[in-house]
Amino acid sequence: MESSDNKIEVIEKEEIGKHVDSLTSNTTDEESLNKTFLVKKLSLSLLPVVWCIIFVQFVDKSMLSVAAVTGLLPDIGMDSSQYSWASSIVYLGYLVYQIPNNILIQRLPHAKYLGVLIILWGIVVCATTAAHTFKQLMALRFLLGLFEAGSNPVLYIILNALYRRSEQSAVFGFMLMSSGSGSAIGSLIGFGITTTLDNVNGWRAWRWGYLIFGVVTVFLGIVVFFLLIDKPTSKLLRLTDDEKKIMEKRVVDNMVVKNKKIKRYQIWEALKEPRLYCLCFSMLFVNLQNGGLISYSVLLVQSLGFNSHESIILQIPSGIAAATYVLISIIIARKSQQTILTAVGMTCVSLLGLIILVATNSTGGKLAGYYLSWAEAATQALIVTIIGNNCSGYTKKVTYNGALTVFMTIGNFVGPLMMVPPTYLGGLLGYVIANILVIVMLLYVRWEMNKVNKQRQSQNNIEKTDPALDYTDREDANFVYKL
Repeated sequence: MESSDNKIEVIEKEEIGKHVDSLTSNTTDEESLNKTFLVKKLSLSLLPVVWCIIFVQFVDKSMLSVAAVTGLLPDIGMDSSQYSWASSIVYLGYLVYQIPNNILIQRLPHAKYLGVLIILWGIVVCATTAAHTFKQLMALRFLLGLFEAGSNPVLYIILNALYRRSEQSAVFGFMLMSSGSGSAIGSLIGFGITTTLDNVNGWRAWRWGYLIFGVVTVFLGIVVFFLLIDKPTSKLLRLTDDEKKIMEKRVVDNMVVKNKKIKRYQIWEALKEPRLYCLCFSMLFVNLQNGGLISYSVLLVQSLGFNSHESIILQIPSGIAAATYVLISIIIARKSQQTILTAVGMTCVSLLGLIILVATNSTGGKLAGYYLSWAEAATQALIVTIIGNNCSGYTKKVTYNGALTVFMTIGNFVGPLMMVPPTYLGGLLGYVIANILVIVMLLYVRWEMNKVNKQRQSQNNIEKTDPALDYTDREDANFVYKL
């Protein structure tokens, strides 16, 4: 069992204990301009590459929606039901690859591994230009999900190692905003392709789109393979001696307790907690809507009376809206220290948008409701933050994160299957109910954690907890849940 235990570990950081005494004896470097310069240097070297990865990932996965209005359906001979399955099967690939990905992440250099994955999914995108049957398209979409599944976990690990805990909420927020900006820019590029390349050399615009973005993705994979900074000691950072000392200090701040063995009692503790299921089902219900909106975004807008070109260009505001919602939610949560209530508020905005989309007959009103509904992106980001802030114990955290990934994938898989043309009313009403359930479950989670906080405050525990003990949040009497 020990060999399988070694495979389960998600994040394993190197010990640098021989430096700890010298690093912790003086904090002036951390307070100096060198520290600020190092963070800027790191961010300018790393985050543009991260943005490009998130951009191509979002575009490559969501191109099907644009292709649906630029000739894909008649060329492949698909009906609406088959289109839903083609949209969903990407997430089946995601689900299948979770366990192999966790094993390979621990054994392979992160930049090399991620670079190869991006090259492979770029090849799959290029190969989609040659699809002529529904079965061929389904196979390619499954492979796309398979290879894309490893990208976000690798990026989270890299960012977790390079940025201090106090910086990570902003950095992870940047990742989520990158999807929104990628949607806006990708829609603009897609509009250009559909208006200039349709029927050029006998190819419909959707085939040109897959070829162009596939080549770009392969090129990016090569760049990532050689140039992505994936660890604090990377030679690509070109650190000075002073910067190396500061970076070592940052690594010490991020060190976690090593646990190659699974602590089974922590798994059972997680599985017995109602909040695990509330948070996981909240993520599932949010991603019902997320999967449906991504897969049917262009078709949904087209159903409001716009032509194919207008429907594509109108995706630009939705991408901007999603990024804006995430940014606003991060600011509000950090200022108010009320992450769960902020998530509830964003879910209410999304719910309002869906109700407007269903209830009004005005094209302008429906379009406004559509843009409001993208607030679900902020809810999704905040649920991840809630788990990160309120779960301790190495094995327990792995259990929570693994369950969250599975439920998120299921939501994205089922969501597109709920959308039935021409009105998409059934799917939209389903998302309305899902949003209401998310609000109820998040409020329950807040109530339950607040109750424990009050109990612990009344106990006045003075003795500090040794982090090396790897206590869970339930075992640690000093643990305070962040609401």
